[in-house]
Amino acid sequence: AAGCVGRSTDISAGGMYIQSIATVPEGTEVELRFKLHESDQKPVRAKGRVTYKHKGMGFGVSFIGLTERGREELRKYLASIDQGE
Repeated sequence: AAGCVGRSTDISAGGMYIQSIATVPEGTEVELRFKLHESDQKPVRAKGRVTYKHKGMGFGVSFIGLTERGREELRKYLASIDQGE
């Protein structure tokens, strides 16, 4: 689904779940751009692979390529959630 847009409802160091009506076959490699905070100037960029899908609802993606900046941003974000910020 080239250029599909979705909303992440779950993110971890290993991947994310994306709510989307787009149908993306399992095993598909995808390029991701997402913001961890609304105020972020630049989105995090990552490559991922679709690992499972819920037709008409969304799909799970495992990160297979995350920039060093992206990995660090994600680490900080997840730590802030654990702290309840």
